[in-house]
Amino acid sequence: MISRKSADSRYIVLIGVAAIIIIAPVFLLSGLGWYFVSTVTEDEATEMAERHIQLAIAELAGEVGSEAAARVDSQECFDPLDYGATGRLAVHASQSIEGLPSRRPEGVVEVIYRYWNANGYQDISDARPEYLAVSARHGEDDFRVSISSNAVGGLTIRASSPCIWPKGTSAPETPWRRAPKPPDYPGHEMTDSARSVSPR
Repeated sequence: MISRKSADSRYIVLIGVAAIIIIAPVFLLSGLGWYFVSTVTEDEATEMAERHIQLAIAELAGEVGSEAAARVDSQECFDPLDYGATGRLAVHASQSIEGLPSRRPEGVVEVIYRYWNANGYQDISDARPEYLAVSARHGEDDFRVSISSNAVGGLTIRASSPCIWPKGTSAPETPWRRAPKPPDYPGHEMTDSARSVSPR
């Protein structure tokens, strides 16, 4: 006859084994850096980047001219700062502002700076007066934005997405390895937008 103490011990052992079976794969996959996570798609990221630019330009109330549409390109996240999976890409959009009839470039940058400061953008970096450049990161979608002078005497607004999966998720049949930790040197954090972003 099995004693109650022995039965309790077996029950505890069974619970422990079940927990190991459930939890161990999670730790294994995390340790190897294999992730099957969702992000916005490349098309969605393109729309979001263009939207960030359009909202900033709208603050100028038609006082300046701009290109008909933002230029957009995508680049692979070779060295993501979140040390996450490789195989992702970042979407970059840019639009030039030209012809500043009523405001000097400094005034335009100040308007955009105030807009970003009041509308959920964080980590605002202001290089003025040495350089006519301001950059920031949106607190919700993690997109990075900037405005700076360009070679033709105008201004350029840029928006970049975090690292995303082109189709919104990594393929289940294709485990992606964790990227190596990037080198630690000053300014590296400004070279890549690499946090994953989930669809809202």
